[in-house]
Amino acid sequence: SNGCQNCHPGPGGNTLVCGDSSARDTSVAFEMTFRIYFVKKGRIEFTYKKDSVRERDGWVSGIFSLFVDDISVLDDNNLLDDPLEWKKFGMDVYPGMKEISFVY
Repeated sequence: SNGCQNCHPGPGGNTLVCGDSSARDTSVAFEMTFRIYFVKKGRIEFTYKKDSVRERDGWVSGIFSLFVDDISVLDDNNLLDDPLEWKKFGMDVYPGMKEISFVY
């Protein structure tokens, strides 16, 4: 086992929980990609927690990223964040088919 768990709905179905992974178990603890068609201008909003740490060799573990149509719109590797604190992100999205990928 590589330490990863399958993603599953959180309590009430309003969240998606994607297990735990120890540093260096995998290069990506999870990656989720959705294809969504926006009929009109909309918004992507979510809250997240992450734990970024610098390893002894300088490698940063725990980078949380969001890509829209293969363009990085969020790349959070802040080492000073409290891993128990929820962070918020939001951005406008224009009409059309979008490919949205969360990577951690």
